[in-house]
Amino acid sequence: VWIISTPDVHFNMLNMGSDGIFISTPVINDKQGAVKVASEVTNDSKKTSQIEVRNEIFSPEGRMLQSFKRKVSLKAGETRRMEMLSKTINNPELWTPETPILYKVKTSLIDTKTGQTIDQKIHKVGFRWFNFDGNKGFTLNGKPYKLRGFNRHQDQAPVGVALDDEAHRRDVKKMKELGCNYIRIAHYPQDDALLEACDELGMLAWEEIPIVNIVPDTPGYADNCEHNLREMIRQHYNHPCIINWGYMNEILLVTPGPGTREWPVYKERTVKLAQRLERVLKEEDPTRKSVMAYNMTNTYNEIGLNLIDVVGWNLYHGWYVGKLNEFEDWCNDQHQRYPDKPMIISEWGAGSDRRLHSLQARSFDFSIEYQQTYVEHYLSFIEKTPWISGCTYWNYIDFNV
Repeated sequence: VWIISTPDVHFNMLNMGSDGIFISTPVINDKQGAVKVASEVTNDSKKTSQIEVRNEIFSPEGRMLQSFKRKVSLKAGETRRMEMLSKTINNPELWTPETPILYKVKTSLIDTKTGQTIDQKIHKVGFRWFNFDGNKGFTLNGKPYKLRGFNRHQDQAPVGVALDDEAHRRDVKKMKELGCNYIRIAHYPQDDALLEACDELGMLAWEEIPIVNIVPDTPGYADNCEHNLREMIRQHYNHPCIINWGYMNEILLVTPGPGTREWPVYKERTVKLAQRLERVLKEEDPTRKSVMAYNMTNTYNEIGLNLIDVVGWNLYHGWYVGKLNEFEDWCNDQHQRYPDKPMIISEWGAGSDRRLHSLQARSFDFSIEYQQTYVEHYLSFIEKTPWISGCTYWNYIDFNV
């Protein structure tokens, strides 16, 4: 628990847990970059205040590149949002997982009478752009780039969910050592320290809210989901590592299926919620791509849940179901049916126990040998298939349940 004291005039602390400052890069390419800073300022005093909102951009080496500012008069009790765009920065150093180069943006409130700094926030900015394409896969800064990573729960013995910051940094470092450049933060927003580590160490990220397995008929549920989504986006908007916002995982897994008496109402409720959240996501942040994780049924496409920008497939052929070679059959069939829809293998994996070995390894024997066979089979297809944007293995490490 943190107690935060503020001066009478300060950046807004009451916008869904954000710090009231939202930074984007509306201009970015190999030759030029620009920074837009939207800041919300609150006057909690009983009189009108004259202030200056000042933004300063610093190079990765710490040299101030430019300053842009605006004077404003705030009435007592007023909160105002201001957007300011920097001049272009020539030949910006680009952020990638291999070169996680960060610029710094310092946003300050200055008392125009005394010249004193009243409040100040510092954020890090990465200049990067990306795209998902149904046929070409993922590109980063205009170049083909395969996403390779893990799903990760915020969960570790003996502290459960209450990890310290260093544990988050350690996990990102270990994933990097394994050759990863992407993380699916499953299945809920996690600590700021994790995202800070992704920014600084170089790890692209998918973050999602916990709508899992089924949409229940609970009063206020959809409203709560929307609030969750807005909170996540506003709190983590300034992290350059994030490229995907997600809002449903295997949402048909335990829903009464097609042909049952209950199916029509479940289908309607689920699709309606997805449509609502997709609108909210684009309203909050049109710069990132929406994503949803499907389990192994084409029903998602058939009922209109493929409204998201990127489809995530949770596929376990050769583990929970079927045989190993059914994995590539499934992927090829999906690409043939929906060739323009970008695809990520959002979950795939076989469990193992390092004490168990087998000369005749088979599915669900939890031997190291079967897990190795499974991983080599899936990875070889993912790596050689350009229209698969990438994958996140299930799971990074043991977790509680």
